Amino acid sequence: MERFSRVSFLGACFGPFYYLWLGMWRKAIVIITIIVIAELIADAIGGKFIETVCRAATAGYCSVSVMFDYFNKVRNGDNSWFPWLVPDFQTPEDTPNS
Repeated sequence: MERFSRVSFLGACFGPFYYLWLGMWRKAIVIITIIVIAELIADAIGGKFIETVCRAATAGYCSVSVMFDYFNKVRNGDNSWFPWLVPDFQTPEDTPNS
């Protein structure tokens, strides 16, 4: 059984830029967009606490999810956002004849 780390130190430090480095650029662009929008909202509200929470949440999300996403990309060839939510549909060619 292969072991892999569930938390990435590089993912926590570099966040969406580590996604770019690993070749998952679509997810990186969406994460960067969410960060920019959250920072603009926090700046409009004027709360340093909200900005700190947004940065900590981004670091936490990236550190936990980058290894799982990269594993699915390399091992399973799946680069979707929610691989556990995508139903496994069978095409008519895949169904066995009875």
